[in-house]
Amino acid sequence: IVRRAPTVDVDPVLRRIASRRPKKPAPAEGDATFVSSWADWQVGGIEPDRWEELFHTSLDGVVARAKVAAKAGADRAVIGFLGDQLEGLWNYPNQHFTITMDLRSQKRLVRAAEAAVVTSIAPLFPGGTKVVAVPGNHGRQGPKVVTRATDNADLERFEVVASELTATGFAEEYGVTFVHNPDSVITMVEADGTRLLWVHGDQVKGSADNIKKWFSNVLLTNWQQADANIVLCGHRHHLRIEELAGGAESRWLFQSPCRAGPSDWFAETGGGTSNPGTLSFTTADGSWWDLHVD
Repeated sequence: IVRRAPTVDVDPVLRRIASRRPKKPAPAEGDATFVSSWADWQVGGIEPDRWEELFHTSLDGVVARAKVAAKAGADRAVIGFLGDQLEGLWNYPNQHFTITMDLRSQKRLVRAAEAAVVTSIAPLFPGGTKVVAVPGNHGRQGPKVVTRATDNADLERFEVVASELTATGFAEEYGVTFVHNPDSVITMVEADGTRLLWVHGDQVKGSADNIKKWFSNVLLTNWQQADANIVLCGHRHHLRIEELAGGAESRWLFQSPCRAGPSDWFAETGGGTSNPGTLSFTTADGSWWDLHVD
């Protein structure tokens, strides 16, 4: 047995690496979509002034990202409201002792904030903007679902905003369309060749890893949504980005963080901390880039 010695000469590779200069980026062609994912505002869970401060931090940051994306060639936008936009009144036993405003005030603030998001972002994208909403568990109209899962305050506020911006002519002027599924807790939209599947995530119990099982087992076998490239969810209050399948038909899990501040619920159940923020990225043809949390 003779030990085989390495015979590859790496010096040419080292010289090429040392002498390489970055290539100039290809000209932007407008074939991309800017996406922002607004999850778990839980308006009414903290003091209104503090919530407003956090909201404006996100809005300023996301609008700045949107302007950069538009300048780089993104022509369209998707704005997603992932549920739990308000804190509600009956989601856990001591909630009445922790909320900072009544339900009517929570709804009024959610409506104003969602309208501010849409009117701040949509004018930046001449190719049009899709606005998506799915229901969360804090939006239920009682301690449990008593009619159907889509009878939900998150969708109620979304419909009010849609009616308002349509009646004023804003939606028509800036090419805004409002999308939600009246019969399901999930909604899929297409964004320049990337299929985005939106779901709050509360129907998936237990570990955050179970969202992957839900996607593979329930969607693939029952709901025929296997062609989604990116699943966007909230509910668990922390950022998580994970590749579920590679190749030409990639699959990704994007779990959005909570915007209502550091989450005591996550810390107490998960044993960690969650940085608050709003997720945004640019996408086309199943790929994504320029991901940020503001």
